[in-house]
Amino acid sequence: PYLVSDVGEYNQNLSNTDWFSSVFVEPDLSKLEDGRELPIKVSLAPAAKNQIETGIGYSTDTGVRGTLKWKKPWVSARGHSFNTALSLSKPEQTITAGYKIPLDDVLREYYQLQFGLKHLDNRD
Repeated sequence: PYLVSDVGEYNQNLSNTDWFSSVFVEPDLSKLEDGRELPIKVSLAPAAKNQIETGIGYSTDTGVRGTLKWKKPWVSARGHSFNTALSLSKPEQTITAGYKIPLDDVLREYYQLQFGLKHLDNRD
């Protein structure tokens, strides 16, 4: 049977891969017959090759803080991805990097290599 929830779940799963900037899944209800198959039209727009995010904040514990994140959602044709983040404040500096290798179930199964450094000045 045709279930709207299945189409919605498929749409959400494609979105959750982070490989696409736009996902639209639409069943072709005009071809819904007694058969078991329903054609589905999937429209995808690839995500940007490089995604950069910046931020600035303030807290009483760290003072002014700046962040810079860089994500590369497509490193290879197999869906590998790379990300890095840098966060700087006067008492604390961190840098992290990660490389993700998806397996057959790309949303739930993957290898992820991570590296990070943190410096904290605890001048109390």
